[in-house]
Amino acid sequence: MAARKLSQGQAQTREARRRWHEERSLRCAIRLARMGYWESQSAAATDFWISPELADFYEFETVDGFIPVATVRERYLPESRKVLEAHYAACWAEGQPYAVRTRLRSPDGSLLDCVVHGESEFDARGQVRRVSGIVRDVTEETSALRRLTESEQRLADFVSTASDWCWESDAAHRLLPWTKKPVFICQPNTNKATTVSKIVRASLVRGLIDGTR
Repeated sequence: MAARKLSQGQAQTREARRRWHEERSLRCAIRLARMGYWESQSAAATDFWISPELADFYEFETVDGFIPVATVRERYLPESRKVLEAHYAACWAEGQPYAVRTRLRSPDGSLLDCVVHGESEFDARGQVRRVSGIVRDVTEETSALRRLTESEQRLADFVSTASDWCWESDAAHRLLPWTKKPVFICQPNTNKATTVSKIVRASLVRGLIDGTR
């Protein structure tokens, strides 16, 4: 079967449709990743361009995509601002790429965790001519890791302070602060309820419940 040759107009239409789908898929992926793009044209510039996604995520107001550098920096916490400024300056001066974990405050006062990436583009003489990068919101990831770390620390504290220890966990098997509430179980073949504690021998590690103590 011979392949049908497309006319020039049909080929252009197909190419335009392909590019439209690619751009749409890319923007969808950027939104799902909670990520935005930024670009700076000069180390001395007082403003820089940010993508619509970045402006939406952090509720920045822009003029044709441009926003004052000072406006963005004001949102970052002081410790994050200093680190970010130092890496940004080094990227312009030395072409050194960076990825910095920072914290910024949203307009409603809540704190957001994000990772700022930056890298340089060079001209024919090897001089930095542009710096661009992405900002990725990692608030949910950071919160999950923080909860896991706290749970692991409670486990370590329990194990280090006693050979027998009590524990409570939630539906996701994360350790919770001990409430000291009694647990009632029914003895086999009786209707009597017995108050017991979940007592686990640290040496066994496997969560053995001893109802005789």
